[in-house]
Amino acid sequence: MQTISPTDLPSLAKLVFHTDRFLFVKGQGGSGKTSILCNQVGPALGREVWLVNLSGQGPQEVLGYGIPQPNNDMVFAAPTIWPTESRVGDKPVLLVLDELPDYDAEVRALLRGLFPASGARYVGPHKLGSNVAIAVTGNRKADGTRSAVEDAPFTERCVSVLLEPTVADWLKYYDSVPRLRNSGSLVPAFLQYGVSQGDKAAPDHFNPPIVHPYLGEPHPCPRTWEAVVLAESARLTDPSIYRMMVAGSIGRDAANAYFGFLRIADALPDIKAIQRGESYNLPVDPAGQFALANACVNFITVGPDAGADVAAGVFDWFVDLLLRMRGDISMFAAVSLTSRGVPLDNHPKSHELIRL
Repeated sequence: MQTISPTDLPSLAKLVFHTDRFLFVKGQGGSGKTSILCNQVGPALGREVWLVNLSGQGPQEVLGYGIPQPNNDMVFAAPTIWPTESRVGDKPVLLVLDELPDYDAEVRALLRGLFPASGARYVGPHKLGSNVAIAVTGNRKADGTRSAVEDAPFTERCVSVLLEPTVADWLKYYDSVPRLRNSGSLVPAFLQYGVSQGDKAAPDHFNPPIVHPYLGEPHPCPRTWEAVVLAESARLTDPSIYRMMVAGSIGRDAANAYFGFLRIADALPDIKAIQRGESYNLPVDPAGQFALANACVNFITVGPDAGADVAAGVFDWFVDLLLRMRGDISMFAAVSLTSRGVPLDNHPKSHELIRL
């Protein structure tokens, strides 16, 4: 199956919808399928997102509940989950059918009105708006799911892709979400330099394939790493509970690797001492350098006039530190701090750090 990165998904979706087909995004649980469709693809295409998940639901959620009429006919009121013509008209809408292979067979049969030979799309008897694009998510058997295999007539109306986010994709997402980037977590440092980066011999602790037979053990993936980030406040205040939280989120092997990395990070130079201009020993290994750079980015407070602070030399210590580090690490840290409001591109040595 064709693989795709989160970065390319909006462009593909635009072309798919232009051809009046569905976009079927597959991938293992926690890879970000639903989140990316709702928070990136929909807004990028200027479409209002309607998210529907009918797992465990019956036909009444498609048809609605019947209202008897005086002539003994039955009229079905459209459930509020559907972007019907009366509700959205010709407004651009992205309807996301989440985890569709998990739907009951009767429900999937009622959704066949979404792909008529010609004319308007229907769910049961209810006509959808005239500008509704449809995306679908689902897992494969290889992803440790018991989901049904989707029907061939449905698949033939879709463009199907396998979402495979990389560490770089996840780091972009991390830096775009304030509560993640302000957490002070060292997870980004670990994922950047503490896990496999294409080395077949090294274990992949970011988003490895599901082990078969799948017995329900926790495993690392973008969703579970986000949970670890959000638990950061407990790392120092309640370390034993924090360790349980981490192992219960990403599994024992990934947790052991992460805690080993944290032991390296805990031995880093004191940032306040570096800021004061005191001597320090720069870590030699890339993992230690990245952990230090990441910790400094989280340490820095962005003031109301960061541009003036750059001109006044407030961040000279940070720039000098980065210039001692490996090029890709210094560039990543400079980009990260710039994205948080510090215009390092105005620093006299910016050309040595970053291209903006």
